[in-house]
Amino acid sequence: MHLGIDDTDSRKGMCTTFTLLSVLREVDLVPLSYPRLVRLNPEIPYKTRGNGALSVELGLPGGSGKLIGTWRGEPIIMYPDGERVYRESVLEEAAEVVERLHERDEGTNPGIVISSDRLPEELYWRAVKDVVDTDEIRNHLRHLGARWAEFGNGRGIIGASASIAWPGERHTFEALVYREPRAPETPKGVMWRIGEMAEGTRGTFNNIDRRNGHVALFPAPITPVVLGVRGTDPESLASLASRASGMLDAHGYLTFMSNQGTDDHLIEGPERLEDMHSYRITVRISGRPRTERGSHVFVRAVYRGQEIDLAAYEPTKEFRDTVRGLMPGDSVTVTGSFSRGTLNLEKLYVEATALTFEREAPACRSCGRRMKSKGRFDYRCQECGTRSDLPEYAVVKRDLRGTRFQVPVCARRHLTEPLELEGLV
Repeated sequence: MHLGIDDTDSRKGMCTTFTLLSVLREVDLVPLSYPRLVRLNPEIPYKTRGNGALSVELGLPGGSGKLIGTWRGEPIIMYPDGERVYRESVLEEAAEVVERLHERDEGTNPGIVISSDRLPEELYWRAVKDVVDTDEIRNHLRHLGARWAEFGNGRGIIGASASIAWPGERHTFEALVYREPRAPETPKGVMWRIGEMAEGTRGTFNNIDRRNGHVALFPAPITPVVLGVRGTDPESLASLASRASGMLDAHGYLTFMSNQGTDDHLIEGPERLEDMHSYRITVRISGRPRTERGSHVFVRAVYRGQEIDLAAYEPTKEFRDTVRGLMPGDSVTVTGSFSRGTLNLEKLYVEATALTFEREAPACRSCGRRMKSKGRFDYRCQECGTRSDLPEYAVVKRDLRGTRFQVPVCARRHLTEPLELEGLV
């Protein structure tokens, strides 16, 4: 059977992954596969922090087990060859855990879904790319014979259903380390030591940002999550999480399969752009870059006849220099989220650069030496004194075609696929 949970956290605390870990410890069934941490549309305005939903396939032990985590010294084992069963009582058991742990915040509306079968993947693609209505999900679940429980307005059933529906063909993994009830502040020195350990671990990504002095593995200390390390090899992540747990005096860890780093949220080349959606589009630069208040950088571009702004905000740090280097006429493929006429950039690929000229002092027609500027359209040769009021124009060398750029680690979103992962997941 499949169990999905979402929206038990708030901006103030808790983490839905910890809620699922607690459910695994209390229900009388075992995971038959890696628990799933599925990030959904990052532009939904009522999300909490990372817009992540959770699910797990449950059953009875069978065959050889595999260690996927620990909790207070006890192993958490998954059984890929275990027996598939369906127990409606799991809904009530999970609801008791959610009732006990979820944040009672104005914006927190937990949902729990159980289903004997994987839900149609269309539900996932709608939730990761589009905006989904709660009533729409209720109708789907009713038609499919699934059961669910709601708290508040029940919005969490959207993510719970989408997580169960995720096909998981392109995936990464994340090992999360926990300390209950709330992670303490980790000393900077320990953070960097673990960050360097992660950098040396095969298949990991988005670990540290040396240039900007940022270790991306450590969330704000407002939840039970102490550390989260992402990668493509679950065994390497589990080994690293186990070692880090000792350094952090943690209570345990759990390994998740995830859609993080897959670009699943991007819509390719639509007819028109809509708010609360993310896109991969090819545009023509139509204006010169401008830096506005707050050190945010914008440049005007045209997509299918529609003028938009491309934005590199201050948190994207050195990526802003890439945008400052664009010129009218350049053709670029960009990815990012769209809101009120602006595409907030995640990645940029230079398809073609415009032929650009710069003005320079002319060569002396008498002696051939380069003249010096003495004022506006006033050039004089330092050797023979010849004068000219006509400048020369030279082609600016811009060797950018085929170059790919991305925001630094400190500014990356969960779903954004790092350039180093393209073609690997």
